[in-house]
Amino acid sequence: MKSRRISVLAMGVLAGGLLMTGCGPTTADDKGTTMSAEQIEASLRQKPSFEAAQAEYRSSVETMANQIAGLTPGTTWTFSDQTPWLSCGGDYIHTDAKHAYVSAGFEQPIPEAAWPQAVQIVKDGAAKFGATTLATFKDEPGNHDIAISGSDGVEFKLGTKVKASLTAQSDCRLSEMDSGTG
Repeated sequence: MKSRRISVLAMGVLAGGLLMTGCGPTTADDKGTTMSAEQIEASLRQKPSFEAAQAEYRSSVETMANQIAGLTPGTTWTFSDQTPWLSCGGDYIHTDAKHAYVSAGFEQPIPEAAWPQAVQIVKDGAAKFGATTLATFKDEPGNHDIAISGSDGVEFKLGTKVKASLTAQSDCRLSEMDSGTG
């Protein structure tokens, strides 16, 4: 009997919480204003499309990879064959939004002497997308791994060990088909 009262009480608290917050998912924007699912979708529709983001990030990664390769004669790189998008989670889980994802693989590691310049190249390139928060995961001779992030999932990663890699992930976007612009 006691466990039934607890269950009924828990259901009452849950129902009361739902009534107070309203129906459907909500989130807070940068100003702390609560946004409904419809408002989240509308904010996505105001951004350029996923396809535009994919082209922009691919161009930026190409520029950065060429600059990094230029630090050491003979260094080559290629775009990696990976999924060109990642699903959005969090506030965007109930939308068709996705992150554009671009990855470049180098045929060799970034030499230790060139690492600081390579990091600066990525910092400068990432800043154009609002990504300015640097996180260092590894910082040992010949083994480096950093991420530079911004809002809404924007992230650039650079790492080197046996080979080097550079990846970029956009903020959440709707495809032209999903946004009604295609």
